[in-house]
Amino acid sequence: MSDRTARVNRRQAIAEARKAEARRKRRRRLAAWGGAAAVVLGSGAAIGVAVSGGGPGAVASAAPAGHYAALSSLGPLKAAPAAGPMGPERVPIAPGEPVTLIRYGGAA
Repeated sequence: MSDRTARVNRRQAIAEARKAEARRKRRRRLAAWGGAAAVVLGSGAAIGVAVSGGGPGAVASAAPAGHYAALSSLGPLKAAPAAGPMGPERVPIAPGEPVTLIRYGGAA
């Protein structure tokens, strides 16, 4: 095989490789745009269903369906129990055992 034929074959191989890479890039770009379009369409559909209040025939209402009674059926309100003594941060300390023991100013 001559030097010229080898050069022509190399050029053809390089040209084919570039074409194949361009095809792969186009395919990747198309897949990316298709995926983005699917996400946008899905989000739009989900938002539409959420705003409309559900599926076909759904009626939007302020309160969900269920059995509710008046709060007065629970009886009169009672005062909350004493919170406990005030701590150093002016926050009440709950009665009971401390959860942890914290020592300040050195090793334990």
